[in-house]
Amino acid sequence: MELYCEYRGIDLNDKRLSDARRLRMLNAVIGDTVVTDIRQPTLVAAANQLSGNRTPATRNREVIRPAAAVLHYVADSGYCEWRRIKLFKEPQPVTRAVSQAVAMQLLAAAPEGRKRLVLLWLFRQGTRISQTLAVTWDDISLADQTFGFYDKKSNQWQHFPLHPEIFEELCRIPEAERQGRLWPWTQKTGVYKWLRPLAKDLGIIFTPHMGRHSLGTWLNASGAGLKTIMATLGHKDVKSSVRYQAADIEMVRSASKKLGELAGNPPESRRKSS
Repeated sequence: MELYCEYRGIDLNDKRLSDARRLRMLNAVIGDTVVTDIRQPTLVAAANQLSGNRTPATRNREVIRPAAAVLHYVADSGYCEWRRIKLFKEPQPVTRAVSQAVAMQLLAAAPEGRKRLVLLWLFRQGTRISQTLAVTWDDISLADQTFGFYDKKSNQWQHFPLHPEIFEELCRIPEAERQGRLWPWTQKTGVYKWLRPLAKDLGIIFTPHMGRHSLGTWLNASGAGLKTIMATLGHKDVKSSVRYQAADIEMVRSASKKLGELAGNPPESRRKSS
């Protein structure tokens, strides 16, 4: 594990890094085990001990994948034989999106100001609610029409273009107010306090994360490619964006029509001669 962290540049004592936290927990459970003795049952037992009551996806993320990364690295370095690590079987991810009509209904019902703006941001920028609420005016460049934030999942800064609607709304905010945090809420519970009653009154099921799912779904329906969806949503793993690639029959029909004709209609002279 120390060799792997040195290779990856991971400081195990850095409490901000999710990778470091996972490796510390793993080390506490199987750190004294000889690497050649670590097999699939060893990792399953560790996952059950550390995250036994959690979903398969969580156990894979928190234990199995970090352990596999270490084992594969040291195997490549010649300290043990290479072995295939199996993940816990995860259910197919469900995309929770709303239609653009529902999004427009929510925006129309939201009060003017930051409440309406944060809904528009979720639908147009697609950032997670925690990332959204952490945005400050220092993270925004109206001159470049961009914004950025530190992504804890990938442990790096990411930068994105501001959607034209978001840019216009931000420009309407007086310059004297363009300092500090963009939003009045520091926790997502502050958003839920007014968003839940609003959605309930409209008879709509909606959570902030559904704005992100909706954007990915709309991009796919508009014909955006996988790389575009990944870049828009800040995905580093292609598997995260593939869920939005499902195409219904009308999307397939529309795409097929754009290919044009292969055989085409035979010329008039050919029809007569035949």
